[in-house]
Amino acid sequence: MRQRSVVTRLLGLVVTVLLAQLLVPSTASATPDPVCQPIDQSVTVLLTQHHMRGTLCTPAGATKVLVMVPGGTYNHAYWDFPYQEGTYNFRKAMNAAGYATAVVDRLGSGDSSRPPSILVTALMQAQAVHKVIQTLRGSFAKVVLIGHSIGSAISVLEAGTHRDVDGVVLTGMTHQPNLVNLATALTEIHPAMLDPQLSGGGYDPTYLTSKPGKRGVLFHDPGVVDPGMLAVDEQTKDVLSALETADSLGVGIIPPYSALINAPVLLAVGSSDKLFCGTGATNCTSATTVLNTESAYYTHAPNVSAYVATGVGHDLNLHPSAPQLQQAVLTWLSTHV
Repeated sequence: MRQRSVVTRLLGLVVTVLLAQLLVPSTASATPDPVCQPIDQSVTVLLTQHHMRGTLCTPAGATKVLVMVPGGTYNHAYWDFPYQEGTYNFRKAMNAAGYATAVVDRLGSGDSSRPPSILVTALMQAQAVHKVIQTLRGSFAKVVLIGHSIGSAISVLEAGTHRDVDGVVLTGMTHQPNLVNLATALTEIHPAMLDPQLSGGGYDPTYLTSKPGKRGVLFHDPGVVDPGMLAVDEQTKDVLSALETADSLGVGIIPPYSALINAPVLLAVGSSDKLFCGTGATNCTSATTVLNTESAYYTHAPNVSAYVATGVGHDLNLHPSAPQLQQAVLTWLSTHV
């Protein structure tokens, strides 16, 4: 009798545990995935129609959207990185915090249209991003523009021209680039039509990409590099146009536009970014040293903040410390937007 009683109690305990697992929702079901849908924004380039494409992902109840513009030779994969997503996927980190995200491909790259490269300028890219922002305005209370490198320059042009965003996050860009290292970096770029990986894409001669195996040297050194990340970075590389490079990073163009931005600004750089920091360039030792020079360029912004990733190169979001960048952006958003 005693043995039967013990068995009965054990069976009862098992049934109770199983019922509890069925009735109590799991963590995954308590935080459902955002609803993602394609972006297909029509834009006119010299009387011809083209399309800036991307993906809008909206968590339940989101009222603020972050529009993300990747850098040169990158596409949407920079922000929506398909490797160790808990570390490198910026888009998913923002969605998990309740923000909607609109990750776009610059014209000529990714899923967007490919106009003749001679027509693809940073100013034209900024106009296309502006159209995306205007479309999103009907669905969200706040719009924040986030760029990386050339995508940051495009963001400056858009925000300074149209003054239609509630915040601007600029990563991997300052107003005092390292001209010596930039000139060296240009030797590691070549026409996409000559690239073994991209040669079948039908690119015209002035669509450019990184030479095979050079992304570590260009965008990650001298920081710590995850070999798996670097392999995926090479696999997902894309293009930029020669004119886009010239007018986005031209020191004569960007400063007048940054002075017109009328929204809070967050600047984020790696302390070891060879393209924008170092001797003769911006002092990226700390947030204070960055603000000492950069804040003067944003005279109409109500607030300018800075985040410096210590020991990190140009691609902040593809460094193992990327979650710290993501948290810095989230903290800034909660305070300023």
